[in-house]
Amino acid sequence: MTRRVLIAGGGTGGHLMPALSIASALAESSDIEPVLVGATRGVEARLLPTRPFRYHLLPAEPIYRRTWWKNVRWPFVAASLLKQVRALFAKEQPVAVLGTGGYASAPVVWWASRLGIPTAILPMADEPIRTQVRTDDGWLDFQEYFVHLRQVPEVREVRFEGDLEPTLQVVEAIEAADVVVIGPSNPIVSIGPIRALAGTDEALAARRDTVVAVSPIVGGQALKGPADRMMVELGHEPSVVGVARLYAPIARALVIDPLDAHLADAVAAEGIEPVVVESVMSSPGIAAELVRRTLAAVLPE
Repeated sequence: MTRRVLIAGGGTGGHLMPALSIASALAESSDIEPVLVGATRGVEARLLPTRPFRYHLLPAEPIYRRTWWKNVRWPFVAASLLKQVRALFAKEQPVAVLGTGGYASAPVVWWASRLGIPTAILPMADEPIRTQVRTDDGWLDFQEYFVHLRQVPEVREVRFEGDLEPTLQVVEAIEAADVVVIGPSNPIVSIGPIRALAGTDEALAARRDTVVAVSPIVGGQALKGPADRMMVELGHEPSVVGVARLYAPIARALVIDPLDAHLADAVAAEGIEPVVVESVMSSPGIAAELVRRTLAAVLPE
């Protein structure tokens, strides 16, 4: 009997390419059928018809910030979206749901959790945790800094406000996983809140030999967002060497792009093993090789 797994993600290549790579890997199993779910307005609407997988496109939209008046449509968008998500689950009857981010990911993963279907996303904590940055004008919520002020003010300090206790499921996942992969997100404001949770760094350090990180800095620049500039403003080197210093206490290996191969020895000098492989996921083949090399860096022979 074929088991279907929904893989929801899209909007940008950064969400879609991992979804396609996961689908390719799952398709190698004779009894698993990956079914992709994206949004009608994302890049997946153009790319999925060219791939050998069944797929669904949902009328998902973002929350508009600059053109805020468009949000008046959201009650109608949400009603239509929920109707189609329910129909999707009734048709596909998935045994599991994976989310890789993007407009379509959240409603699909949310509905799976409502139905008790296993999902691959765990909230890091049960209570809200706010990321705040200190600028010359005082403390700001991260959303104010990132969206409204467009990351213009210099960041002097970062803090995380709330009950910094991880969920039991997160602790168990860190302890039980064969491998922990730290994705190429901003190490300060994306990975930082998770590391700020009580006991998280200690749990990762205790199993450091099976933890691998992927650098978000390529050629001295962040592929997306203010990670490189934020690292400079907070006194870190905006390079794979700076990333290595941040992750060396908790990770055995750091994946770096060939553009940074000349810094491999400097990365190793920080006490973390460099793994040089193309890390800009510009095609499913490159993404699949990135996954393979990332896992191989810390998996036993």
